[in-house]
Amino acid sequence: MLIVPTGAQSAPAAAGARGWKDTRESRRAVVDALPLLKRAAHVVVAEIAAGDALPKPRRVSRDVAAWLARMA
Repeated sequence: MLIVPTGAQSAPAAAGARGWKDTRESRRAVVDALPLLKRAAHVVVAEIAAGDALPKPRRVSRDVAAWLARMA
């Protein structure tokens, strides 16, 4: 989701956030957002998971962040 105030001529690209869930839809959303994410000075990848399920989401989120860094 991109939120831009009414009447804005452009959107600043200082920071971006990307919620992550390991699904096909989330992967597609990241690819579709690449032009905006490349313009951001800082991007946060975040996934919410239960405490007992943290190892996999941490690994996947790191993989996503590394992939985004290579795409920059």
